[in-house]
Amino acid sequence: MPEDFAAILQFVDDVAAEPSPETAPYALHYRVLEILQKLLSTPISPLEAAVANAKIGATFLHVEEPHKLRDDNEKPWAKYDVDELLQSMDLENTHLLNQLGILWSNRTHPARALCYFQACEEFCASVQPTAHANDNSKDRFLEVRTHATFYLAQVYMSLQLSDESAQYCLTTLELQLGALLSKRAAGAGNDGDDIVDGVHEWVKNCLRLAKYYLGVEHLKDAATCLFACEYLLHTVHHLQDTAGDKSEDGNEKLRVQHAEICLSWAKVHQLVLKSAQFRDEESSLAEEEADAGSATQSLERTRLALCKERDNNENPTSLSPSGMEYVPIDTISTFEAARTVFKLGMRACETAKQVFVLNGFVTQHVRVSQLESQLYKRLVHFESDRKRQIAMELRRLNLLTALLAEELNPDAYAALLQELNYECAEIAASIFDLKQDKNGGADDKTNVYALKAIHFYQQYLLLFYPAPDAGNKSQRTLPSGKAAVRLPPSAMTPSEFRSVLLGYFGLARVCGRVQFPSDKQKTVLFWKQSLEYHESVIELVHKYEEQSAKQTRPMDGDGETLRQLFDAELHICREMAELLPEKINQLVYNGKVL
Repeated sequence: MPEDFAAILQFVDDVAAEPSPETAPYALHYRVLEILQKLLSTPISPLEAAVANAKIGATFLHVEEPHKLRDDNEKPWAKYDVDELLQSMDLENTHLLNQLGILWSNRTHPARALCYFQACEEFCASVQPTAHANDNSKDRFLEVRTHATFYLAQVYMSLQLSDESAQYCLTTLELQLGALLSKRAAGAGNDGDDIVDGVHEWVKNCLRLAKYYLGVEHLKDAATCLFACEYLLHTVHHLQDTAGDKSEDGNEKLRVQHAEICLSWAKVHQLVLKSAQFRDEESSLAEEEADAGSATQSLERTRLALCKERDNNENPTSLSPSGMEYVPIDTISTFEAARTVFKLGMRACETAKQVFVLNGFVTQHVRVSQLESQLYKRLVHFESDRKRQIAMELRRLNLLTALLAEELNPDAYAALLQELNYECAEIAASIFDLKQDKNGGADDKTNVYALKAIHFYQQYLLLFYPAPDAGNKSQRTLPSGKAAVRLPPSAMTPSEFRSVLLGYFGLARVCGRVQFPSDKQKTVLFWKQSLEYHESVIELVHKYEEQSAKQTRPMDGDGETLRQLFDAELHICREMAELLPEKINQLVYNGKVL
């Protein structure tokens, strides 16, 4: 471009950079608009006009008046070679690309927004700042590119493309990490607080990405994110110690984020054991996870470089600052190998529990205890001794029943109490089955755990039926049988209603396995109860289908969806409803156990 035109652009940049009065924060930007619009009325080349229009568009977006954008703001990208236009005024145009992407995203045109963000990101990734650019132009391009990748993640999520969204979340985090490390290398100085705040925000976002990777069981990617989070928090701790910052707020934020990282580590270790168990059971899930794990390779390289710097060693330790490490699934084939992962998970849980105490962090405390229970559950698979299996299941039961003994408010924590009661019921039923196998049948001591399972299943189901009188909650009984059973009062999706049916199904199964060798009448009583619960499941499905048929909303297929979700269990219930009467008759009249 001619030097005089470049000088005008520099002049309007200087005008926009001057401080505006508080009463008119955009006054100088409106002055910029006047200058540029006057410039357009003079004889200038088409390329110069395109650059001026681009700058006008960026300014209108800056002053929050996108409705004043003219078609001219988008025409330059179609009329001229994009590279030529970008090189003419690279930083302003990349900023405009971002702003146009935001504009079309807000107007619910995600595909069009995607084009602008993608063009901006690709150009920023390859750009070499022009000779007349300021010294900090490289940082400004990095900032624009970071914004572009951030918005790309949002647009891909709106298009329901989760994997692509996660990849751009990762790219955004990597760019932000590079900027944070550059600041630290340059010396914190007066910006020490900014670096600390930036690290806390980065860790929060990286934990969200780790949560996504955990959800899709890309465990190595999740572990890489957690490694990076721990390293940065370690850096913050060092900065605060150097600066003598012992503020309570800063220390509390560090403790909570470190506990969240430990909680995520525990999830990684639990899922590693789960995948190893599925592999042994010839499931394909473990193979799918093993093929994944390449998304965070660049972040992993950054982590290794940071570890080399920290350890001053060309072969840094694979352990995180808290002693965590990712153990590949294919290395777990023995009880000893599984126990190593189990110990890592339990150590992470213990560290998290030191922060997430029950008095103040109820939900997090319960989640940590549930993870401890799941770690024991996965370890049981690798243990062959029946007695030790029972001991581990008993530890699970004691761990969770201690939480139920705390008498959490069911109005505030109904969902948590349901989860705890259901898991306790499953554990008690598992102990009942293990003891039956070990002893070669049922006896009074073994039946104690069947009765516990029945109690927990009933408490689980009663939470779906709020008591009309708050003072009589302990006196309530669970409705069962064709005549008494009823739908929960709140509307439910098929998936949610399946949870109710599973409670009744679990009750039916346990009651049907109870047997008192010395008391035939007591055995018959439980088998009749089992029959009622099986019939309750069939009746509830029928009532739910009737209710769904009356719906005029787009959820008319709920009944059919429920049958697909609960087909196997419903088939068993129908069979048992036919077989149990004969089983009861044989015991009553012939003294035989079928």
